[in-house]
Amino acid sequence: MNVQYTGARNDVLEFYKRLPFNTMRSPETMAEIIKQKNLVIDIYPNIEDFYEADTLLEMGCGTGWLSNSIAYYYGTNITAIDFNSVAVDSAKKCMEILGTDLDFQCADLFQYQCEPKDIVISNGVLHHTSDVKGGGNTLCRFNKARRKDFYRTIS
Repeated sequence: MNVQYTGARNDVLEFYKRLPFNTMRSPETMAEIIKQKNLVIDIYPNIEDFYEADTLLEMGCGTGWLSNSIAYYYGTNITAIDFNSVAVDSAKKCMEILGTDLDFQCADLFQYQCEPKDIVISNGVLHHTSDVKGGGNTLCRFNKARRKDFYRTIS
């Protein structure tokens, strides 16, 4: 998969190709962990109404732990995007094992286009871009009016 990146730094992409975000040994191990317990509610206790959304976009899904978990436990219609093809491939393998149906895509935040979603989640993405403000504005375009977002970045 050959995606031209306009926002993320190349050194960040190369790092995450070697060690994809949220790696849990293997897609099989991740699927088993997801099946054992709904950890989403423990890790993100204040965003429980996110799981009741009809549509959700996770920008920067890494290996797909959060999106796969929400789809498995709540059946939400999820589009999950990451700029790392290695991570997206792992996320898709986990999805197949779980029997869930998500739309995982390898894409660049600044080039990606989609219909607005009920909920937008972006966890640890913006600080890896060359334009944090522009990235935040782009994420806001993906969200339906008056719905919720969850953005977290590291400074």
